[in-house]
Amino acid sequence: MPRAFVTWIIAALNVAVFVAALTGADTLALGLDSHASPVALLTYMFSHSDSIHFIANILLLIVAGDRLEQAISHISVAIIYICGGIAGGLLFVAACKIIGADNATLTGASAATLALCTALIGSSSNMRRNLLHNRLSVAIIILLILNIVYGLQGHNPGGAIAHLGGIAVGIIAAVIICRRHPAVDTNALIDKARQSGYASLSPDEQRILNHHSLQANAENK
Repeated sequence: MPRAFVTWIIAALNVAVFVAALTGADTLALGLDSHASPVALLTYMFSHSDSIHFIANILLLIVAGDRLEQAISHISVAIIYICGGIAGGLLFVAACKIIGADNATLTGASAATLALCTALIGSSSNMRRNLLHNRLSVAIIILLILNIVYGLQGHNPGGAIAHLGGIAVGIIAAVIICRRHPAVDTNALIDKARQSGYASLSPDEQRILNHHSLQANAENK
């Protein structure tokens, strides 16, 4: 299987920004004031306002991103992460405009990370069938519920909606992944890889076999 280096690069960027913030550097938050920069729509998804927020997102990023990256292409994981963050940021801006929260700010990789988690669950038939019996699935569901409840209590309603933007991107990504990996005889591919080596498989066959391994790994969790 290909090494999941993109996930670790994203995690490293999150760590670097968090450490920089501890030293007093700009938190790179997405805000709605007159000095807000459009670049913040990208930078906010690498910054965190507190350690608990940071640790939760990093753990979900590493677990979901690593497994997903081993089943699909490296660039796809980066695209899902960034698109999830952007979708969450745009929904946050729209929600704050509607409720008149012009001084609200958004930080954190939650939307981007939830996009990866949702794509992982949605592209694994076993995780979908055993949603409440899979530890990763349960952890994601609990995180989502806590975030929504936290937002509904008035702490950060825009942030809660941002998470939904990430989940929407994850659902779209899962549909695309499933269409790219139609049902095939994976046993035949496994036999071919055993007899002739993994390198003997075509790029499409390697992706299909990696996706099968993703589902098998999810079944064991």
